[in-house]
Amino acid sequence: MTSGLIEYYVAGRENGFDFSSLHFFSVDTAIQASLTHPKLLYQPGEKWRYSNVNYMLLTKIVAQISGKKFSQFAKERIFEPLGMSHTLIHDDITQVIPNRSQGYNNRDADNTDWMIDNGYIPAKGTGYLQTSRNSPHHGGSGIFTTLNDWKKWIDNFETKKLGGQGFYDLMHQTMAFPHGKDNDAFGLAFGNSHGHEMVFYDGGDWGYSSFMMRFPQQKLSVVCFSNLGTGRAQDKAKQALDILLEDGIISLD
Repeated sequence: MTSGLIEYYVAGRENGFDFSSLHFFSVDTAIQASLTHPKLLYQPGEKWRYSNVNYMLLTKIVAQISGKKFSQFAKERIFEPLGMSHTLIHDDITQVIPNRSQGYNNRDADNTDWMIDNGYIPAKGTGYLQTSRNSPHHGGSGIFTTLNDWKKWIDNFETKKLGGQGFYDLMHQTMAFPHGKDNDAFGLAFGNSHGHEMVFYDGGDWGYSSFMMRFPQQKLSVVCFSNLGTGRAQDKAKQALDILLEDGIISLD
């Protein structure tokens, strides 16, 4: 997140459409929008700024080096070896995904204002609105999985079946930059909760919210997946942890 590249949806599209999943766009479309921006936001390494396009570029690098689509590479080299048979990179919007959870948002949420401004819905209302993922972008998002499959990924942090100790160490490696943000590793972040070190990451897309936190010393993980854009997965995961600790069901000490 130190590249200085502008986020694709901030850069905008040549055709004037927004970069929501209501309009089709590919990883290439997103990368092109960022790379055609006249200049970097800052010199690489100088500052920290989250940008999905950084992850998108990584998927293109993997595809170029491996000679395979990123989705196929991930399936063969990550998901299948770990037995994650219900996990995939969503790069084909026509693909039928069994038991798929559709995304939703609250009609009265503040983040629906842009939908009114762009004419997608006439006004705020009550209840939910269904969100459709019509764009196969991935890298910064686009992974479909299940809690049972995700447990297999979590378990690998302990077993190190995939990649061994070297892969584990690389995923948790942090680097020092002039910007001073030093808790970021490779797709993971370090923090502290209840006086103990935790490794975490949160994410979301239009209609989805997710959060994972892992306590390495205690070999304990708490995960929340929500198919509601305002689902506050991070808050709910932390609330679940608090309840388990207060009731004495688990202990971090």
